[in-house]
Amino acid sequence: MHEVFKIGEFWNHIPDVAERFQCVSCGTTEMIGHILTHCRSSLNRTIWDLATTTWPHQDLPWPGNDLGTILGCGCLTAQHAINQNQNQNQNTSNAHLRGASRLLQILISESAFLIWVLRCERVIQEKNHSQQEIRS
Repeated sequence: MHEVFKIGEFWNHIPDVAERFQCVSCGTTEMIGHILTHCRSSLNRTIWDLATTTWPHQDLPWPGNDLGTILGCGCLTAQHAINQNQNQNQNTSNAHLRGASRLLQILISESAFLIWVLRCERVIQEKNHSQQEIRS
């Protein structure tokens, strides 16, 4: 993965930017899993909190924010967390699940992309964003 993303050890041997191998929030070597899921950056937590609170389907569980879920989010489908009433129209239920699945895919992929963009702006352009900027 280091060949795809310019993170971690990639920067370690380049003069004047060698400090980029380390997360400025946590002090650990940057890896994609750390950036998207484990970093203690308050902006990351805010973005994932906003994604989960935006999720409007209380009867359908949020799958979590682990690296496998993020990388495979295009294949995610929303699943019922409660038993459906047998009298409910099956076509309406299937359409509801398709729409919910698509929303889930969008929320996860866009949240991960936003975290990546903000990280790149922070590390490369040395631009820090405030909580207010993220929430608006």
